[in-house]
Amino acid sequence: MEIDLTLYFVGECLFVPDPDGQVTGTKAMYVLLPVVPAMPHVAMLCVYNTYIPGGPPWTLVSMERSVLTLGGSPSFSTDMPGSIADVGFVANAAINTETLGSDPEGRLNARVELTSGERGPSSTGALWHYPQPGSPGGGSQEIVYVTSWVFSQRKIPGNTLELTFTPLGNGTAPPPLILTPNDGKIEAWLFATPTGDLPNANTPEDPIAIPLTFPKLGTPAPHFAAYYGLFKDPRTVTLVPTFSGTFEQGGSPFTCLTAGSQLTPP
Repeated sequence: MEIDLTLYFVGECLFVPDPDGQVTGTKAMYVLLPVVPAMPHVAMLCVYNTYIPGGPPWTLVSMERSVLTLGGSPSFSTDMPGSIADVGFVANAAINTETLGSDPEGRLNARVELTSGERGPSSTGALWHYPQPGSPGGGSQEIVYVTSWVFSQRKIPGNTLELTFTPLGNGTAPPPLILTPNDGKIEAWLFATPTGDLPNANTPEDPIAIPLTFPKLGTPAPHFAAYYGLFKDPRTVTLVPTFSGTFEQGGSPFTCLTAGSQLTPP
């Protein structure tokens, strides 16, 4: 059976492409969910009950200190998702490769390894002032807090998809998650946010339907600094995006923003 699987990444998720397979010999897109010292964040996979018949409105699976590897789609691109912050450009340092392995220093809550598929749509983001290639002094740019990865025509045995997890370092992986496609499609959300942003009884149909609280202009995104802890020598870098305007969506986009970095500085 062939299905389309869409995985939405919500919050503090750092995309790190490895198009040449430098880390393991296999090209991949790594998504790192950092520990956030400023406020505890969860690594929680959220699946609507459409895909787990007979389950509660939302099934939440903690991915704390575990790894989810996803492949199986015939196409693969390591292009970055749109409208994410280029934190690697600002850090100007290489990713600490221990975070792509067993992560012995415990810098990560969880990791996702994508070996097929391609970037999907992103949410509407807010406007932030943050340096970027072509504007090193920092220009106003859209940065989102929800983006996605799409696995089209993913082949699965039988009529269900089994997501399996492995321990990250000395962590404990959750049991496999069995999902049943709905009209050939499955959607899941991975939250890297404070617990208050998780789906609940007040968000029965939209897992990211959180209240909108707009900050004042110039307000920093306080949790963003956690990304710098994933680089080899990030200690002196503290620059975070500051709010410079909004579109129609808000909420935790004002604290937890998606980002990306190359393995090594260009």
